[in-house]
Amino acid sequence: MNTMRPNREEDLHELYQNLLPSWEKMVNSISDTISNRLRTEEVKFSSRARIKSLESLYAKRQKLVEADVNQNVKIGDLLGLRFIVPFLEDVEQVVEIIKESFVVADIERKSEALSYREFAYDSVHMEVSLENPGIEMPDFCSSSCEIQIRTILQEAWAEIEHDLLYKSDIKFPDTKAIRKKMAALNASLVLSDMVFQEIRDQQKELEKWGRGRFQELVKRAKGISADSLLRPPF
Repeated sequence: MNTMRPNREEDLHELYQNLLPSWEKMVNSISDTISNRLRTEEVKFSSRARIKSLESLYAKRQKLVEADVNQNVKIGDLLGLRFIVPFLEDVEQVVEIIKESFVVADIERKSEALSYREFAYDSVHMEVSLENPGIEMPDFCSSSCEIQIRTILQEAWAEIEHDLLYKSDIKFPDTKAIRKKMAALNASLVLSDMVFQEIRDQQKELEKWGRGRFQELVKRAKGISADSLLRPPF
């Protein structure tokens, strides 16, 4: 993996423009690998690929410099993917497919940092290592791609929360009443995900029972001869 050390904002701009096509090719390749596996497994999903914008990349780099953090700490989400699936079980299936397909450098489950009393944004974030030596990266970025996996409801919450807290020009009123309402809304979504999964599990059990019942009837039918069907019962 090659890295380049831009010393000025102008250098970073030139580096970004030159390397953007190769970054896009890489993130699309990773997306195709995962998407093909999901289609094979018949998992319903939608996906999004993105390259961190130059402005966002520069701002994040400046924060690292100003915070005077350890120089070994690097930006790990220059390349990003997001997979959105219907059910909680699908999230785990995507996680397993990524583990089988790539070298996972880190995995973070947002909900694990919460106590049983808390409800907040939930998602699984995975950082996979890039092993293509032809892809150049800035020296302050790790040679990795961040992959987020969420349910449809988790994605809806994250998008709405982001619009309310970060995109609005009006500062969010951080009052106890507002926090309670936000927590209640999120708790409803978390519960909905759990209930949908329970219904899905019950549906699978019924399908399994139905298949077993059908196979048993077929087995019994094979033991019945045509002659026995024509004979009178007495």
